[in-house]
Amino acid sequence: MKATISLIALNCLIFFAVYCGICGTNATLGLNMFFIDGLFVWQPATSMFMHANLAHLLMNMAVLYQFGSLLERYYGSEKFAVIYCVGAF
Repeated sequence: MKATISLIALNCLIFFAVYCGICGTNATLGLNMFFIDGLFVWQPATSMFMHANLAHLLMNMAVLYQFGSLLERYYGSEKFAVIYCVGAF
């Protein structure tokens, strides 16, 4: 279950870093027209960690914990992490 917990921690860390203004914003990290117009090539990778507000984050992390735990036990940590990242696209 270490991949699931790591992904939850990473999602929370990025949410609070964006919320506190420590790193980019939804405009620079979330997937939007800047990806095409401004060549923000990192957006497909960073958009999977963006959440609109705290309620959105908490709901997604609850679902990730429930389903991620099951999938990680079935597929293993490495394969589950790959599925999570590929599934975001």
